[in-house]
Formats: sequence, C-alpha cells, structure tokens
Amino acid sequence: MTVKASTRATPRIHCPIEPEMLLAEIQGELGIDEARVVHLHLRTCERCSARLEQLRAAYEQIASLSDVPHVPLADVREMVLRDSQGKLRAIRMTRGLNLSGRGALLGAVALISAIIILIVAVVRPILQTRFLNTQRSQNAIAHPASVGNSIFYAETVKLIPVTFNGTQWDIGEIIALDEHTGRVVQSLPASHSTPFLPELGIGAGTNIRPALSPDGKTIVEAAIVADGRSPTAFAVIDTITGKVRYIQTLASPTGADQQSDPFIQHLWISADNAMIFVLTDLAVGGQRSPRLLEFDLASGNQLAPILPPLDDAKASATLGSGSQTVIADTTTLYSATAATDSRGRAGANIAFVNIVNRTTDATLFIPGDFRLFGLSATPDGSQLFLFNGHSDTIYFISTASRSVVNSIDLGNPGTPPAIGKSIQNGEAVAMSISGDGKQLFIALDASADTPRNFELYDVSIDQQSFVSVTQMPQPIGPILVSSDGSSVIMLRNNGKLEWLSVANPKLPAPWVTLSDGAPIIQMIGGNSK
Repeated sequence: MTVKASTRATPRIHCPIEPEMLLAEIQGELGIDEARVVHLHLRTCERCSARLEQLRAAYEQIASLSDVPHVPLADVREMVLRDSQGKLRAIRMTRGLNLSGRGALLGAVALISAIIILIVAVVRPILQTRFLNTQRSQNAIAHPASVGNSIFYAETVKLIPVTFNGTQWDIGEIIALDEHTGRVVQSLPASHSTPFLPELGIGAGTNIRPALSPDGKTIVEAAIVADGRSPTAFAVIDTITGKVRYIQTLASPTGADQQSDPFIQHLWISADNAMIFVLTDLAVGGQRSPRLLEFDLASGNQLAPILPPLDDAKASATLGSGSQTVIADTTTLYSATAATDSRGRAGANIAFVNIVNRTTDATLFIPGDFRLFGLSATPDGSQLFLFNGHSDTIYFISTASRSVVNSIDLGNPGTPPAIGKSIQNGEAVAMSISGDGKQLFIALDASADTPRNFELYDVSIDQQSFVSVTQMPQPIGPILVSSDGSSVIMLRNNGKLEWLSVANPKLPAPWVTLSDGAPIIQMIGGNSK
C-alpha cells in the first residue's frame, strides 16, 4: 500500500490579502483549500505576513478582555455572526469611515472590542452549554450502497480530548466505515471525554491528512495541545482498540523562528509498518527550512533527521512550499518542484531522496511550463505519476530508470471522444491509485466559467491509456479508490461522501452523511478486515 500526501490546487487569492480572509485564517474559519493557499502565500509575502500579525495581535488583545469560555464558532455563526462575524462588520465600518493613522486604528480596535464584548457578555453564556459538546459520529443514511469489502477511514471536523502523561490534547475524530454496509463501526480515538466542535481559532491545524499503516493496525494523526492552534505533536492510535499508544511532541530546533504556520505538514508510515515520517516546516533566520524526520513507530523514538540540515538550501527547495512529495516504500522519498535547469529552461524537477543514506541520489528534469497539481506512486513504488495542470498532462515515470516513459494529454486527440479542449483555469486536481496498482483515477475540477467543468478520468496503468471519462454536474473534490477497486469515493464540499461505480460510472450517489450534520474533512483510505 502506498501512503501518500494528496495535494490539490487551491483557489486563487489577490495580494494584498483582504482583511476578511486574514481574520478568517486567524479564527480557523477558512476551508481546507483556502487555508492552504493562504499559508503558501504568507510564507513568501512579507507585506501580508505583517498584516496578519497586526490583526492577530489586535484580535488576541480583544479576546483577553473577557474570561468567559469560548463558544464554538461553527454552531453560532448563523445566529450570532451572520454577516461574516461582528469583527468583519466592524472592519467594513472602518473602511467606510476612511480611518487612517494610529489614533484611528485604535478607534477601530475599540469599536471591534465593543462588538466582541457584547457578543461575549450576552450570547456566549446562553449558548455555551447547548453547542459545545456533540456525540460520536454515525451515518444518517440507513441503507447505503456497498462500495467494497473492507474498512474505510475518514476524519471528521470534531475534536476529541485525550489526556496523555498528564497533558490534554485535542485529536481529530476518525471514523471507521464498513464499506459493505456504510455503517460507522468505530470512532477513534478512545476517550472518556465528549467530542466537541472546533471553537474560535481552535483546531485550525487539523487539515493534515492522517496516515494509515499498510497493515491497517495503526493511524498516525496530528495532535494539538488543548486550546492550541497548530499541531506540534502526532498521536499514534491503535485501530483495533482505539487507544492512543503515545503522543510524540516535536521540539523546535535551536534558532527556529516563532511562526503561526502548522509545524507538521505531512505524515507517512513506511511500507514495512516500522517507521513514521514527518515533514515539518520551520522558519530559521527568516528563511523557510522544511525538515523530514524519522521516528520508530513502536517506541516513538526519533531517529536522525533525514533531510535537510537547517542550512541546506538545496534540500529546502526540494521539500519547501509548492513541492509535491510522496514516500512509496521504506527507502525513497520522491519530491517534485517547479524549477529551471542550468540552461535556463523552465520545467519540473523530481528529486529521488535516499531515506537510508539521507542523500539525494538523483534528479529528473522535465522541461516545459508546469503547474504542479499532484504526484502519486503505485503501491510497489515502481511508477510515479506527475500531473501538470498547465497542459493537463499526466507523466508516467519509471522509478527504476528514473525517466519519463510516457505522457498523456487529457482532452487532446486520442482521449475519450466528446471531451473537447483541455481545461482552462483549472482549480483542483485529485489523483488516486487502486490497491492493485492497475488503475489511476484523476478528478479535474475547473472554474465555473469553462466549457469543461468537472471530469473523472479512469486510466489503465498497464496500457497507459484511458478507460473512461465521466462528466459531473458538480465539483468532484478529493477522491480515493475503495479497497477492492470497485468504487471511487468522493469527498464533497459539503463534507459528505459520495460513491461512483468504476464498472458503470454515471452520476455519483450519496454514501455517508453524518447524522449530526458535522462535515467530514479528510479521507484516509482503507485496509482489509
């Protein structure tokens, strides 16, 4: 089984970022895709980063004016913050008054403070006990279709308090779904505490996809210290008992800058179920410095950092912002980045990083104009698939020869009929490979003003050709193939799961809708019972 980080393109933003979006980022209210693109922009834009920190300082000062417990924002947004929250209304009012200078800014902060204090004093005490707690998730669909014969894991928006070694942590709820019945057979992690919905600015870092071990016995997911904002630890959970085996905290190395970005970026478990790989992202001396760390899964003991040393600019470019990264086995990490070669040609550079020797063994440069929308690998690690969103091209790459063996242009002659020209202004791409490594599925979501909007491609890996293409009436979103390869599972924008038959692809049908209306935010995948 390949445990990979699935990366999708994200919505565009304009610089400078609007204050409304910055405030939504501070409060953890951005969607998964919006949050990713904002994080990427803030890493390279000093102007927007400075504006974010100014707003954060004012926001936290306002929050400190009251010691009344927080009310979960997800539940009161319609009743209390109907117009994109009181703080955003105050900003619009400030713009209308054309305030300028330090005195005017203080006046705006005072206005915001008055609105927040009013909400805190009057509304929160009433709604606190009603909306904070929730229940373990169940599927509201009574008799969903069978999509496979195994267990499928997904993460919901809910957080579950867990106490480990005297410290309370908030861990995202993971549900185990029976693919045959659609029933939630388990909610993880086990805890005596009641699940709750994320509060104001809390749990903003839970968008990191958990990792499922190939043997299906372990899940590793990011953990946030109670009332924290970003994941600075990972929890190792036994899928059989639901218990947390341990929580491993990641310590910032000497010289690391203070930052608001999530510390953990990606999680993997090795193909032999023995190691955990953690990709972190830090700032050292004002420069981004991602690091790949290795831990023993059984004990949680950290081994030597694999890559890079904090001053290794080349490795930082390999793993940094905009890279597409996948670990397909226990020996090699593959990372694709947009780059230029020694001749000044634009293209994509794929690094083959030896995990054992902690060196970059080789690189492969593919010339052309690239928008990197995804990198995936077959379960045996023999092939990589790189998607270029600029030309809607999928590249077949042999890891043995470290070369491109074929490429297919979606929408061009030779693809399924009646598809038309390639997508323009593509917004998102998702890829998933069947467990047997024979089929590659590509979901393309374009902007609403294009002739081709939402399409799902089924590609034969052996034949390196198209099997089918299905046009959808709505955005497809992230996809995963069920355990037996019979169905494609889709995570919709509304947080519900739908399924599509591979043998007879038509319109997708509902599969999982949580009974309390809470959304599913991540699909993790499946394993045999």
